[in-house]
This record gives sequence, structure tokens and C-alpha cells, in this order.
Amino acid sequence: MSKDIKSAAHTVLSLVSAFPSLQEVERVLSMVAGATARGYFTPDEDDALRDTFARYLRSRAALLETLKELRPLAVKAQRQKTPDQPGIFIVCYAATILLMRAGQVLVNTFAENEFAANKLDEAEPRFGIARKELTRVYRSSTSARSALAFVETNIYWKKNRDKFIQQYESDSVLGPVIQLIGRNEPWVKTSADFYTENLIRYRIYSFLRRNKSGLRQITFALFKASGGIISGVRLSWSKRTKRVVPKVKKKLTNLMEPGDILVTRHDHAASNLFLPGFWPHVALYIGNSEQRSALDLLIEPRENLDHESEICFLEALKDGVRFRTASSTLGVDACIIIRPKLDQADIREALKRAITHEGKEYDFEFDFRRSDKLVCTEVPYRAYHQCGHIEFELTHRAGRVCLSAEDLLDRALDNSFFEVIAIYGYRGNRFATGERAQQLVAESYNGR
Repeated sequence: MSKDIKSAAHTVLSLVSAFPSLQEVERVLSMVAGATARGYFTPDEDDALRDTFARYLRSRAALLETLKELRPLAVKAQRQKTPDQPGIFIVCYAATILLMRAGQVLVNTFAENEFAANKLDEAEPRFGIARKELTRVYRSSTSARSALAFVETNIYWKKNRDKFIQQYESDSVLGPVIQLIGRNEPWVKTSADFYTENLIRYRIYSFLRRNKSGLRQITFALFKASGGIISGVRLSWSKRTKRVVPKVKKKLTNLMEPGDILVTRHDHAASNLFLPGFWPHVALYIGNSEQRSALDLLIEPRENLDHESEICFLEALKDGVRFRTASSTLGVDACIIIRPKLDQADIREALKRAITHEGKEYDFEFDFRRSDKLVCTEVPYRAYHQCGHIEFELTHRAGRVCLSAEDLLDRALDNSFFEVIAIYGYRGNRFATGERAQQLVAESYNGR
């Protein structure tokens, strides 16, 4: 038996455990049911679902690559009638049946659940998931050519099953592969009628999603155009210097520690009319190079940062989620610093999570149910939810579930998840820390 067949058999057997198990799929289904009832996935649920899907995609890709490598060997063996022909067929059939079973489980579990399908069709580069990945897998599973080939292959296997088992059952390489086929064969649909019905279901699924996707893209484009315009418009056309002047910026950055959340306000921004509360915006403080080094946070140089040692924020603005300098993020009129009540290990973990979202687009629709595009408050939300004792609940506003900047301030005023460190710019250009800062924050909005 050739080394190629032995290697392929080893790959197929090792990938059995790499695919999500039925028990794991059941746990994910239970989680999906809870998220559906709630109306959104929490960040930890989002990641668990993506992780399961990503593991399936990686295992699927490895099996497809194995089949691709075996194809020329199979053609050669068939033409020359070599002794390797049965072994190649058995390994190829095992890989195919494993693919078919996993694909059918995936489609039956997620593609027909609109809530889960919407989530898995979002792009998520953190997990290597491209946009509409679930739809591509579903479409592949309904390929008439592939279905016909599998049905014919299954017929050939059934005709020769007893002979293969008798000949190779005790073989150290092919014996375990035959056992793998036996365990998975009862679960895989092999009738032509099933694939015809599956194709019809996919066509309906694709038609509905294509129309929804087109409408969503148009809607997002409109929100992006109007949001981009609004974010750059001021309510006053007089030339004004921002009240957080360089001296104040230095004072603020000297106070800040990695993981702090900066809550800000531009007095004359037109977006204040459309965002809830007196405090509409937040940014996450990543720290300067020395602070990041102490936390083992590595950030590659970015075009918008002059040099790596600059003080750095992670902030979602109309150009997306990007690392930004203090001079950029602190170019505001008023701000509050709040600090998570976590130890350094948890803060490090939260910041590492946050950094993985860098580069995503800004979500002009403010849809917290999606994670491929983020608004400003989603950066700390997805960083800190389920980190240590922190757990957020989204609230309904204007028909959307979201977390506002003032929701974060609430969690500082009640001393549950955060504490108020400092405030500047509320009721004049005054700077306050400690209890006085806590009082001014409470006075600044109707959050209590």
C-alpha cells in the first residue's frame, strides 16, 4: 500500500474528532434557542457559534484537500488496475461520507434556522469566516453533480461492502477506515429523492436571502452615506477650539490605564441629535507602548499611527474600528474616564479580545445582533462581556437592542462593573476625580 493512501487514511481518521460532535451541536442548538428568544447573541455565544462553524469549515477544507490529492491516484489506479484501487476507493468513500454527514447536520441545524443562518453568513475575519460562508456550504451540498456522484458511489460500496470488509477488516490502515464508514453510513441520506428535495429547499432559501440581502445592502449604504455626512456636520459653524486642550490631554493620559473606557462628547456635533443621551461616544484605551508591553499586547504598526510608541486608543468611527492616537481621540469638548473593576489578567484578556476586532467596518445601522460591523460601544461590549464578573444586558432603543455610552456609565455609578476615575468639561472647563467626579457624572445625564 502506497504512502499516499496511508497518509490520506490517517488524515481522514484524525479529522473525525476535529468535526463538532453531535453533543456539541446540541449544546449550540440550545444556545441558539436562547439567543433567538432574547433577540440577539451575546458576545460569548457569538464566539461559541463561530468557533463551532469555523472548526467545521477547517475540517471540511482538510477533507476536500485530501480528496483532491487522491483524485489523480484514483484515476491512475482505475486505468492501470493497480492493487491500490480498492484502498483508494475506501479512503475516498470514507472522506466523502464524513463530508456528507457533517454537511447534512450543518444544513439541518443552522441553514433552516433563520436566526442562526443570518449570524453564520456574516463575515468574521477573527475566525477566518468569509461573508455568506454558510450559504456557500449549503449550495455545495445541493450540487446535482456531486449528489449524483455520491449516489452512484454509494451503490458501488453496497455491492462490494462484504468483499471489502472481508479483505480489509483486519488491515491496520484500512480496517479503522471501514469501521468509520460503518459508524457514519446509517446517518447519511443516499436517495436521489432526498437531494432533489434538498435542492428545492436551497432554491427557496437562496431566493429569500438574496432579496433580503439586497435590501439590507441598500439600507446599509443609505445609513452609511447619511451617517458619514452627519458625523462631519457641526451645529455651530463658528470656529472653535476643542475644550480638551493639550495640557488637559496630558493630564488625562497620565491618569489612564490600559482597559479604561473614555466616554466623550463633541458639543456641536450634529450626531448628538440622533444618539441617545448627553454622552454619546466611547473609545477603549489600549495604552502606550510601555503599558502594552507590560500586558504582552503586541500591535503591528499602522498607517494612521506615526510610530508604534504613540499612546493608542481603539475606537469605532465612520472609517471603521481602528487604532488611534490620543490627539485624535481626545480632540473633544468633554470626557469621562471609567475603569473596569478587574484584575490585570482579565484586563489583558479583554484587550486581546478587543484588538481582534480592529479593521472592521463601522455599523451605521447600529445593529448589535451583527458582529461583522461595530459601533463605538460595541468595542468595550465585546471586549468585556463575560470577562471576570462583567455581564451586560442590551436595552431596546428605537426598535434596536443596543448598549449606549450612558448604559456603561450606569455600571460605573452603581459601582458594579466600573468605577469613575475622572471627568472634564461638564459645567465648564473643570477637572474632577474621585467622589466629586462621581457626583458630576451623576448630574450630567438622567442615568440614575
